Parts: sequence; C-alpha cells; structure tokens
Amino acid sequence: MTCRWTKRQASSSSSFHPDDPEKRPPEPLAGSYGVRASVMAALCLLVMGCTPAAHTIRPYSDDPQEAKALEREAGKACLAVRKGRLAGISAFTTDGCTLYPDGEWAGCCIAHDIRYWCGGSARDRENSDTELRNCVAEKGFPRNGWLMYWGVRLGAHPLLPFPWRWGYGWPWPKGYEDLEGTEGTGP
Repeated sequence: MTCRWTKRQASSSSSFHPDDPEKRPPEPLAGSYGVRASVMAALCLLVMGCTPAAHTIRPYSDDPQEAKALEREAGKACLAVRKGRLAGISAFTTDGCTLYPDGEWAGCCIAHDIRYWCGGSARDRENSDTELRNCVAEKGFPRNGWLMYWGVRLGAHPLLPFPWRWGYGWPWPKGYEDLEGTEGTGP
C-alpha cells in the first residue's frame, strides 16, 4: 500500500503521533486499495489458471509437423492411462523445463510435461516427479535432478492456478483423481 504524505509531512522531522491530527498520515481513499487488490488478484488467477496454447520449445514451436507428432504421442499416452476418457482436455503443449534452463535434460522435461498435462492421482504425480529426477540424473546432472524434483513437488500442485500445474491439460481447478484401478501407472 502506498502512503500519501503531504509536502509538509514529508519534510517534517517530528515523529508520528496518533493523537495529533497534524502529524498523522492521511487515510487512503476508502475502499480503493481493496478494490484494486481484488481486481489484480482475479486477473492473476485468470491468467495463471489458463492452459498454454502453444509450444515454446524448439523444434515444436517452429515445426508444425514435429508439434503434431508430439501431440499425438502425448494423446496416446494419456488415452492409455485414462482408458479413452479425454473429453474436455486441451491440446498438449510443452515449454520444456518450466522456469528452469533447457539443457541436455530437455527430453526428460517434455516426457514429464506429457504426464503433467494428462494428470491423475497423487501417486501418479509423485512417480512422474521421481522419473524426472532420475532421468536428469541419468544424463549426468543429479543435482539438477533434485532441484527440479523439489521445484515441481512444491510448485505444481493441481490446485495451484499455474499453467505448469499437475493436470494442466484440464480446466482449472482440477485436483487429483484416481483413474479407477490405474493408481500409480501414469502416462
């Protein structure tokens, strides 16, 4: 919140006195801060809860054929886990390693994105995050694997309104779901 001081108050060297109206800072405009904060929060949730509409990692961002092939692969993987129930899911998109540099481990992140896009149970998510950590470690970067693991464990819960959340292919909010006997299988 921004305090609005008058020129006289800003140059005054005397201290604040709650009982002296001359030395009290002016009150903010009634309700204006709360309304602005509410509007900003609603806009942030709306934007952050959106599902990405395009790939942002090469070659998928530049080559429509490569993108379609990856989308088909993601669709097949998710279809197998959900036993044909994909009505309402958005098209698959990937940004590689979200909020982390794409390195030699970018393929691990794309495979992780496929599982995150599809969603599923809490166990599926934990398995997916463990697979990401192990995949990055197998590429020779165990520390990066652990950093990425904790990043997704802490920052990608399905009820968080982020486009990298678990189950980001589905409209937000969508929590964990047991896929009827497929617990722990993941795409």
